[in-house]
Amino acid sequence: MKIKNLLTLSAVVFFTAFNLFSQNKKVSVTLGPELKQPSKTYIETMLGNIEDNFYVVRSKNTSLFSKKIELNLEVYNQKMDLKKTYPITFKEEKLKLQSFELLKGTIYCFYTKYEESGHNVFYVSEISTTGKVSKPKKVVSVKVEGKKDLNTFKLRVSPDTSKIMIASIPDYQKKADQFVDMYSTDLDFEEVEKITIEFSYKSKDFSFHSFKVDNLGNMHILAQVRKAQKAKKESAFEYKIFTYFAETEEFYDYNVDFDKNYMSEVVLRIDKDNNIVCSGFYSDNNSFSTKGIFYLKLNTKTKEIEVQKTNDFDKKFLSFFMSEKKANKGKPLYNIVIRDLLIKEDGGLYFIAENYYIREVTRTDQNGRTTTTYYYHYNDVIVADIAKDGKVNWWTVVPKYQVSANDGGPYSSIAWGVSENNLHIVFNENKKNAEILQPDKVKQVRFRKSVTVLVTFDSKGKAKKTALFPAKEGKTLTMPKVHVNSSSNELIMLAQVGKNYRFVKLNL
Repeated sequence: MKIKNLLTLSAVVFFTAFNLFSQNKKVSVTLGPELKQPSKTYIETMLGNIEDNFYVVRSKNTSLFSKKIELNLEVYNQKMDLKKTYPITFKEEKLKLQSFELLKGTIYCFYTKYEESGHNVFYVSEISTTGKVSKPKKVVSVKVEGKKDLNTFKLRVSPDTSKIMIASIPDYQKKADQFVDMYSTDLDFEEVEKITIEFSYKSKDFSFHSFKVDNLGNMHILAQVRKAQKAKKESAFEYKIFTYFAETEEFYDYNVDFDKNYMSEVVLRIDKDNNIVCSGFYSDNNSFSTKGIFYLKLNTKTKEIEVQKTNDFDKKFLSFFMSEKKANKGKPLYNIVIRDLLIKEDGGLYFIAENYYIREVTRTDQNGRTTTTYYYHYNDVIVADIAKDGKVNWWTVVPKYQVSANDGGPYSSIAWGVSENNLHIVFNENKKNAEILQPDKVKQVRFRKSVTVLVTFDSKGKAKKTALFPAKEGKTLTMPKVHVNSSSNELIMLAQVGKNYRFVKLNL
């Protein structure tokens, strides 16, 4: 289908829907109606579906000195039309919002507050589908030295939502022994078990990155720690996974270590068997470069690392980014960031990354006055299929060239989803490349004249690129970064329509 033959959609009052075919499967697209953007507000969280409605939390841009958080719960129907808006009102003041979560059909709001008693308190309230806030439930209370020495709370939920874990990370004290208090509970938030994990490192030698809780209540902490000894030109730091096994109350630590390679980015996930899957990039040094993708699997039954594998980028793959001469030398890539790891039914995973960087340009005029411009680059997408034994089945590059100035790139980057083991990537593309998977020349995206495209990969890595709709269609400019996978095969994105907005729904 050529660009000039793109389906022209007729504007209707309520919504527009049409069907496309991608990888032999019908993909339906629903453009919700154009809706008025409330003044000085932004979408805080796109929660997902409860029965036949879609729920969104909207926040108002309040003053830094405001004592209250102004929030609304918006309810949309399946045609993405706004049905009702309800205020979310908290009686308490000076709250620090942590997150909104949709768990087992109930909306929860997690927030913290510093109490005059010298405690930093972690609260939870249920939010009804009409925005009513339940009485706050105090989940964790931590004694602190004062407002300037507050601990940091982090929340994680197990894949089946049966386990809730709250980490209390103490304020940085350079010479203090590093520890973390973990609080385990469930969706009733009635019984809370405290587990203190003490590390054999000083705070200055320990960097807490992330953590996960599995369906068995095991806790897995990813941290970067200083090595006791290091060779010349070797990084001074390494990654470790610290695991607390709930049933036996044992504490283990595991090196994320692959010979002399430096792990430049690491991400944790939990598979359907409660094993930890760890993947990311590695390089020869401690720079921001990468020469390949690693895969590590921790079996939580045997408590041993079951798979440990590195995959260097081959010459063909590197040639997407550089000259043949440099590719033959195995030159590394730079400014590649992981967007997601998606665990597949067969135990493998889809690895999604993007070439992202910010370029700062300062100019001085003839009067000596300087102006600085920040250019946000969201370029090629890397997609890999990694088998459960850690080997790469296939990897490829989706070329794109997106850059904007001083705005953070609201229309750049990607949205993604999986259906029936097909991987889907959505982004705004230059209309001349809208259906060309590997163009001879990658053209910069002009967002107001762009086309929203869908790239679908099947399990063998075969890809198809499909134009969904042009930005001029209803003046709809999608914002892929603001998206939610509201169900196993449904992807909803925010879109700008002039000064207004609408939602775009894809049934994959």
